[in-house]
Amino acid sequence: MGAATTRACTNQAFNGTFLQGVSVTLAQSGSSFQMATADVDSSRRCNWTGTYPQDGQVGRVGGNYSCSTGETGTFRFFEIQSSMSGIMGRLSYRGHVDDLQTSSRRW
Repeated sequence: MGAATTRACTNQAFNGTFLQGVSVTLAQSGSSFQMATADVDSSRRCNWTGTYPQDGQVGRVGGNYSCSTGETGTFRFFEIQSSMSGIMGRLSYRGHVDDLQTSSRRW
């Protein structure tokens, strides 16, 4: 489950904070990072690729993403920590599709 916030949309109805179920698959090898996300309540699928440097006990990634909806943009996934129970981090991305301008998520 992720909390998402959208802002700066021309249509003000798209702005706000909401919870969204997301299935996430991660792959990391050296500095190469890949992530695939699938929104549980829609058919939206996204692929995220970037470069992963370790920052002490946490990691961060910067790169590009594209979605099945036609949305494309850049992202930062930061304060990444993994444990036996899962992964946590903050995802900030800037993209464009239709009226949506900027979004961020926290997992």
